[in-house]
Amino acid sequence: MACHGKIFALWITNCTALNVMAYLTQSHNSSCIHTKGSHDIKVGGWGGTGGLEPWTFTIPNDCKLSKIRISYNECVYSIQFTYLNPQGRQVNSPVYGTDWEDAKIEILPLGIGNTLTGVSGTYGQYEDLTVITSLSFRVGGKVYGPYGRNCGSTAFSLPVVKGKITGFFGNSGDYLDNLGVILAPAY
Repeated sequence: MACHGKIFALWITNCTALNVMAYLTQSHNSSCIHTKGSHDIKVGGWGGTGGLEPWTFTIPNDCKLSKIRISYNECVYSIQFTYLNPQGRQVNSPVYGTDWEDAKIEILPLGIGNTLTGVSGTYGQYEDLTVITSLSFRVGGKVYGPYGRNCGSTAFSLPVVKGKITGFFGNSGDYLDNLGVILAPAY
C-alpha cells in the first residue's frame, strides 16, 4: 500500500477485534502496514531512513508500560521505555538515540489505570537529516506533548480504538530517526 503524499484513513479489522484508525500524511516506506506474527501488527515507521541502529522494543505479555522518557529540543533526540515486571520492578529499555547537552527531558508516567491510547508526531529535516521532530502521546483522554518542534514537518497520528500498544520500533543514531508502533488485538 503506497502512502506517498496523500492523507487517508485506514481501518484494520480482523477476527480478534483489533480496530485501528490511522491518519497518515506521508511515509518514506512503500508499505505503511506490516504484519508481525498472526496477531500483532507494526504500523509505521514514520521518519527518515537514517540511524545506525534499527531497534524493536516489546512489552512482555505479563508486564505493563509504566513510563516513557523523551529527550528533545529542536527535534526528538532519544526515547526510552520502562515497564513494570510481575515482581513489581521497573525495567528500562536502552536509550534509543542520543541525549545531547541541550536536551530537555520529559518523563511521561503511565500509572495504574492509565493506558497509552495514541501516538502522534511530526518528522522533517534537522541538520540535513530526516528525523522525528516532535512526539505527543494520548493517555486516556489527555494528550501529553508535543515534545520537540512540530512546525514545517510532516504529521502522523495513530489513535488506538480497540486493542493495545505492545511495543515500538524504529531507527536511531544521533537522533530518533524513525518511529513505528506495534499493536495487539483486544481479547
